[in-house]
Amino acid sequence: MTSRTKVMMFHLLCFLIGFFGVVRGQTECDHELTATIIPATLTSPNFPSNYSNNLRCVIHIRSPGGSRMEMKFTTFELEDSDDCANDSLVIYNGIDEGERLLFHSCGTTWIWPRFPDGLMETSGSEATIVFVTDDFVSARGFSFEYRYIRTPQEALFFTAETRIWYIYRHNAHNGYFNDTSMMNVSAVDFDTHSGFLFYGDSGARRISRRKIIGTLSASEVIVTDVDPFGFRLDIPSRLLYWTDATLRTISVIDHDGTHRSTIISDLDHPGAIVVEPYEGYIYYTDMGSPVKLERADGDGGNRLILAQGSGQGLYRNTTALAIDLKDRVLYWIDSSHGYLHSVRYDGSGHKSLSSAYTTENPFALVVDSHAFIFTDPTKGILRFDSRDFTIHGPGLSFTSGSKYYKGLTLRSVGFTGAEPNVCPNSACSGLCLPKPNDQYRCVTGDNNLPPIIGVRGSVSVLVVIVIIVGAVLIIVGAVLIIRKCRKAAPRAEATGPGTRNPAFTHERLR
Repeated sequence: MTSRTKVMMFHLLCFLIGFFGVVRGQTECDHELTATIIPATLTSPNFPSNYSNNLRCVIHIRSPGGSRMEMKFTTFELEDSDDCANDSLVIYNGIDEGERLLFHSCGTTWIWPRFPDGLMETSGSEATIVFVTDDFVSARGFSFEYRYIRTPQEALFFTAETRIWYIYRHNAHNGYFNDTSMMNVSAVDFDTHSGFLFYGDSGARRISRRKIIGTLSASEVIVTDVDPFGFRLDIPSRLLYWTDATLRTISVIDHDGTHRSTIISDLDHPGAIVVEPYEGYIYYTDMGSPVKLERADGDGGNRLILAQGSGQGLYRNTTALAIDLKDRVLYWIDSSHGYLHSVRYDGSGHKSLSSAYTTENPFALVVDSHAFIFTDPTKGILRFDSRDFTIHGPGLSFTSGSKYYKGLTLRSVGFTGAEPNVCPNSACSGLCLPKPNDQYRCVTGDNNLPPIIGVRGSVSVLVVIVIIVGAVLIIVGAVLIIRKCRKAAPRAEATGPGTRNPAFTHERLR
């Protein structure tokens, strides 16, 4: 065997050892875990000593009974790098890596900055943790506690002129809130974080809130001289969006009414609105000619028409619009034929799903994993239909008070945990409006837009920079690995009976 052949074989051996070391690192640190009500601890391999290089650990955690999970870090110390390109910890809000991102960080700053109180909560009963390390620097790693938290009860809130009804999903217990100042309440939403019920009164031309969970409070007006039609909270960002039928605008306000801004002002006839709080988008209908379903960033920018006209199921008075956050799909009922329609977030995949509805005037629609639920003010009903259309629930009609049901929302009651917020604490002196890709825009007041923080327009430049830097890092890393192997490899000219190959050792990955 020639010296050149020996060198080539050694390089091949170096590669194979590294490759199988990575594979071993992947398989030995993969886990399937089940959360309990008692906190358990998950740590990086070899913790509290330094973790190994070339790891890719995938850990799935599930909680029983569909309960949410709570996670809190006690230690976080990873190699730091731009965009966490070297070592990183990622947590997904679901059972695979295609689910919504909950957490991504490296270095020693794990807040990222969505969780300033140090506590994370999943939106469902499953989470995926992916821990990746590179070939070089290592650190102590991470340690966090996890447990499941009891799933709060879900309640439907819906309006009926001078009352706001509620009905619990698990036992059908119901009741209502009202006060003498209510005239024509047509929009409602509930903040699961603060316990405030928000409602819009087109008759009294105002938006009010009332705390119904925890320390109860009387109603307080936060916006006046408005005609609220569509109405939806962005709970993580502590914002309320609404469409104004008279002003033909979309506006946003923070939860206590301190700051307000009009973000879209050229609509023909604004209707329903829903919010995607985790991706930084709002979706809304404009019931002009033609009727349109549009998407915009949370600050009103980058508007995009997703569907329009009767050919895509959009007719005048199409107000029943809902969003499925899990499947990333929008639904609406056309007001002409009673068909249920859907499109994906980007407007693709339009479907006409069912013509089984006999409603004459669907006003509001919500959807969960089990059912489509809508109101019909002309018939005075609240109706439940299963997602597969095999069960058509009866139209519920309450005997007391008005049956002119309009605004509708489905929320968990009693859940007060923190959700991820794209805006760091004190990032903006006024409104902090979310945008896609975990960016935000500071707005100090109505129609007063200062310079943008993290504008989407600069993303293309940033992407180019990241790609270039990443390519350079890959090349440099490859060169360093080759040099490292060559230093350990036998020299081609070293021959003779007294020559020994240098020892090669490889620490087993743990």
